[in-house]
Amino acid sequence: NALDFPIQICIGTQYLNIDTYISDLEDKVTSKTLSSSSLKKYFNDYKKHLVKSIKEGSVLDRKFFIVLGEDENIGLDVQLSVVKQQLNNLGVRFREQLKL
Repeated sequence: NALDFPIQICIGTQYLNIDTYISDLEDKVTSKTLSSSSLKKYFNDYKKHLVKSIKEGSVLDRKFFIVLGEDENIGLDVQLSVVKQQLNNLGVRFREQLKL
């Protein structure tokens, strides 16, 4: 409600690839300094939980895109500045990506 111009919000969703993350954890668990049977059991339980959660679709990577169309009365720079300020006020982290 704080914007005087239209925006479009697009959401991209994809499954997470945690193979590298699991592999790194597995390396730490199987290293000589951390080789305890209880730690390996906890790791295996955690690994099963992660894989199950991702297969069920409950863990997804979501990216939100705000699309601005230039309003000639306001100007694209001003529109972008207003959107960035509003996102900052909400505490939303963002990365600017210009596509022309």
